[in-house]
Amino acid sequence: MIRRCYIALIVSGCLFLLAGCSATTGIMLTNTPQQLPGVQCRGKVVIEVFKNAKVFEAIGQRDDQPLHPANMKVGRWAAKAVADQLAACGCEAVIMEKASALPEEWLVRGTVNQAYAEQTGLLTYQTNFTMNVELARGDKKLFGKKVEFSSEKTAALPSSDLPSKYLDEAVSDAAVDAAKSIIEQMGAVR
Repeated sequence: MIRRCYIALIVSGCLFLLAGCSATTGIMLTNTPQQLPGVQCRGKVVIEVFKNAKVFEAIGQRDDQPLHPANMKVGRWAAKAVADQLAACGCEAVIMEKASALPEEWLVRGTVNQAYAEQTGLLTYQTNFTMNVELARGDKKLFGKKVEFSSEKTAALPSSDLPSKYLDEAVSDAAVDAAKSIIEQMGAVR
């Protein structure tokens, strides 16, 4: 009886190990808003889902395998990152597929030009993220900015979630830059 339990335990452990080591070609797109002391936003901001102007569908590469978004489209991910960052600063941020703002409403539109995490060494990844954002009041464009983030990082241990982690950092840092500029243009920075 005890011997069967040990065998079952060993077989289960091997299956879990194999499942954890299996290669996946999907990347979970996440973002982490940051607290920005001294940056306050008031009012409602409508964020239109960003356009995707990337040349390739893949957003990364690991072990010569292309990686694709697993949970949402790249344009929605970038718009959500900016919306979440604006909300963390106090704005009432609303994401819409297609937005048309009233004359007194703030409207943010954007285009993702590049989002890519490439494995360049055994534990090294090169990450690039570029987007254009613009702020309008009603139909009048007030401001436009190109936001870029690039890094090369080496992990201490191998992990299948490194591309997701590094893309999270990239879009979150880009969203901070975009949100600061948007809030400054709105006249809400203290």
